[in-house]
Amino acid sequence: MEDIYFPELGMSEKELMKKLPFTKATNGATGKTLDFSWYGKIPKGWRIAFGRDMLNEMAAEYKNFTRHDRKEWRVTGVMEKYGELRIYTGMTTPRMDDILEKYTSLSHKRCLECGKPCVQRGDGWIYTMCEDCYEEMVERLGHGAGIRTPFD
Repeated sequence: MEDIYFPELGMSEKELMKKLPFTKATNGATGKTLDFSWYGKIPKGWRIAFGRDMLNEMAAEYKNFTRHDRKEWRVTGVMEKYGELRIYTGMTTPRMDDILEKYTSLSHKRCLECGKPCVQRGDGWIYTMCEDCYEEMVERLGHGAGIRTPFD
């Protein structure tokens, strides 16, 4: 496994997983712990904008879990979908749900490429990107980023 460095955290992926074991990715079907962090699957701009704060809040809530719940709680998926951050978990708590919803809401207002404030835009797809990153993407990939919807 390549050890990725996260500048916004000031640590590598291996260091992150050692410090916060709940950041280890898990196979949602089997429950098996994988050798990389789900944190690295969050788009870079969102990690820059709020990654450290999100992890700190999640870690504080995780400490409140019972020993049993710590063994059971896991992140089973992370992605950008419909222009927002989606973090899927197995067992959860109302407070952890509130934390994840907070950062899903924040992801609507921050560029997924660079982390700057932005508005969502769309051309059949929803892009959460600042003007500069959106224009660079369109220039690089063509109008509408060369992405087609199933209805085109």
